[in-house]
Amino acid sequence: MSITLMLLCGLPGVGKSTLSQILKEQLSSTHRTSLFSYDFFEDLKYENQNTFLPEIWRETRTEIELKVKELIISLKKKSHNDGKPNIIILDDNFYYKSMRQTFVQLCQTYQIGHIQIILRTIDINICLERNRNRDRKVEDNVIIEMNSKFEYDNCSSNPNIIFKEFEINYNTKLENVAEEIISLLNSEKVKPLIDLEKERLLLREESIKINKESFIQNLDQSIRKKIKELMEKQIITSNNMKQISNIKKDILKQAKNNNNNLTTLSIEAFINHYLMLFLQEVKILTLSETMI
Repeated sequence: MSITLMLLCGLPGVGKSTLSQILKEQLSSTHRTSLFSYDFFEDLKYENQNTFLPEIWRETRTEIELKVKELIISLKKKSHNDGKPNIIILDDNFYYKSMRQTFVQLCQTYQIGHIQIILRTIDINICLERNRNRDRKVEDNVIIEMNSKFEYDNCSSNPNIIFKEFEINYNTKLENVAEEIISLLNSEKVKPLIDLEKERLLLREESIKINKESFIQNLDQSIRKKIKELMEKQIITSNNMKQISNIKKDILKQAKNNNNNLTTLSIEAFINHYLMLFLQEVKILTLSETMI
């Protein structure tokens, strides 16, 4: 089942809430859409109070993160026959990259698609004027400070994140912005995120496993080659091949049981080490036979 989490990011008054409603309406026939507006959840908590309270701000974010996680888990378990993809839209300022990174990690954990939409304006007066017409206003100085701290660039190097920035001015038609976002959403570019660090670790473990298997094969071939050389020099003969074969088996068994250090030492160094052990055992065998 296709699930995509979209973040609408930008200053208060830039047009996120209007855009999110346009997207929800236009996507209703093709997608199963869930919209989480941080302003809406905060309004429920503030009731008739208009003063900004940091504790409500933090509480709202924690609550929405939990609700989004629960929704993703629920959607992953369900199966629908209509074939509609799921889109979860989050509408907030997300002015620090760390705020967005929280949801990147969530998408990586549950391997769902992720889109970040940034609404940016050069003229902050657009946001200030629109904000003054709201029922619950954000102080001008808060918006100005937020603008100075806004981290507009992509918060992650994950190549599967779709990151798009739109410049907003007085003439911007949000319907056109919505159309472009929907085009992105319907493109084949939206791919589930994976945890790159975890993926690198798995690849490293697989590489180590392959190296270990290769090490045993190469060591076996090296010992066989050395046995052939020793036979040509008549240091060993067919008479003691049974003992030589047993030595080889013991050396290969030791190597197989002690090859964890391949993560720090090269295959070549390990092969040389066990080849020397084999030659020492052969030397002891041939010397003892000579003495007899």
